[in-house]
Amino acid sequence: MLRVVPFTVFGLVLAACGGTQTGAVGSGVRPDAPTGKQAVDGLTAPCREVGKSGQPLVLDWPAHERQNLEEAMLQGVAVVAYDCKKLRLLSECRADGQYGFLGLSKREEVVQLVDADEIQANLPGFGVKLVANIGAELQRGASLDLAMVLAGKTKTTVPSLDRASLSGSCEGATHFVRGAHIGAFAMTTGTRGTVRTSAQIFGSGVAALSDSQRRAESRDGEPASCAAVQPGDAKAPTGCRSAIRLELAALSEGAAPKSGPSAIDELREASACPGGLVRSGGKCTAPVPERPYQCSGQDADECAQQCDAGSLGSCFALGVMHENGQGAPRDYGRAAELYRRTCDQGSAHGCNRLGVMHFYGGGAEKNAKKAVELFLASCRAGLADACNNLGFVLDVGRGVPRDSQKAAHLFEAACNGGDVPGCFNAGVAHSSGRGVAANAKLAANFFERARQGGVVERFRFGCQHGNAYSCFGLGYLLRAGLFVSKDEAGAKAHFERSCPDIELSCEALGRPAGGNP
Repeated sequence: MLRVVPFTVFGLVLAACGGTQTGAVGSGVRPDAPTGKQAVDGLTAPCREVGKSGQPLVLDWPAHERQNLEEAMLQGVAVVAYDCKKLRLLSECRADGQYGFLGLSKREEVVQLVDADEIQANLPGFGVKLVANIGAELQRGASLDLAMVLAGKTKTTVPSLDRASLSGSCEGATHFVRGAHIGAFAMTTGTRGTVRTSAQIFGSGVAALSDSQRRAESRDGEPASCAAVQPGDAKAPTGCRSAIRLELAALSEGAAPKSGPSAIDELREASACPGGLVRSGGKCTAPVPERPYQCSGQDADECAQQCDAGSLGSCFALGVMHENGQGAPRDYGRAAELYRRTCDQGSAHGCNRLGVMHFYGGGAEKNAKKAVELFLASCRAGLADACNNLGFVLDVGRGVPRDSQKAAHLFEAACNGGDVPGCFNAGVAHSSGRGVAANAKLAANFFERARQGGVVERFRFGCQHGNAYSCFGLGYLLRAGLFVSKDEAGAKAHFERSCPDIELSCEALGRPAGGNP
């Protein structure tokens, strides 16, 4: 179902890594004072607070540890211990849930880390050891160069976890893995200020490296294998399955809310950095006036300033603030302008939100065909929400010829990308044989992933706030007795509330698609 529930904008929650702090997660305990040696050589970065989310790179993990992560994610939701000292997988600890894989258009990134602070902030697993290995080279102007080929994303629908839901050996658990960017990577030493291409970094040899530099060398996967991945693929090929960047969310104490993150929440999570650092140029780094960075989403002036300086994420955040009227005057036209600006420069989030505006005619010309084009571009870029939106439009035939078969495959792709309504829609398709052969086992799996993502709470919230598609979804659950008590009268009431806007609700009431009796 197309989701247009208003976003909620909160401030950026910072995560942290690297250093010597011994306080609990989020405790605010300050770092220990540096020793005399640390103060002299300057190679130990400050310990930075850990917050509610994080986007650490795991290129520094040894091969067996990345294999352990892959196995943990096959057996349930993976759990880690993440503080300012280290990022550590708890391979014997997990929670119920499963991950899916969503292929995307291949994307290459090159990032250069130039000092101890950047290395420890972006590579918290073994960053301290890396700094120790190449400390002398760093002082002479060396850098750590990272080349990443991103081919897809694996993600769970589980939006939050409370500590009581964990099982196994979980001592020290702080966060769970919501998802991971998958592909191939190469990491090697370079020269500060010298920009190399991804091919150059992948092709660099180790014969001429010093012993310390060899200890900083790491690579996994083949770019050629990643080139074979197609947008929407449900499985990564051999040679392109390495975890590159994790998406972490903090465990909660007591019952965790089931509501999933909005687009602005997703943006904030993707931009999370250790305290005092900002995300700029694909890494967490110290802010400098001449380099744009991702704004926090709290201050419209900050977002506008960074947007004008060239930060696409800040432009998108500002658009959300204007669309919701939270932190900035409500102005749909201004929001659409900002979404268009980010979409034109490759932002999947911007294209998706602009597509929704074109679909409804709010802030932009009502144009279903244009909406379809935008959803398609965003889906190919790997945004699961957009794949679900495109599937819905195809399923009902708005702006394009009706094609329930393609819609069902898009719903599956959206679910594999962690989109909860996509899982529900895929379940409906396989349960009813809508666009695919009816398959009760597959339907049950998709419905279960939707349940794990809190689909009931999502639909209730959306319907209460006037989202017709959520009302249909809640009606479907009530009629089927799926995760709620069966209630035919309640189901009909929700179908009535969403018909004639939603043709499926009219069909559920036995009326023509137009909604008239």
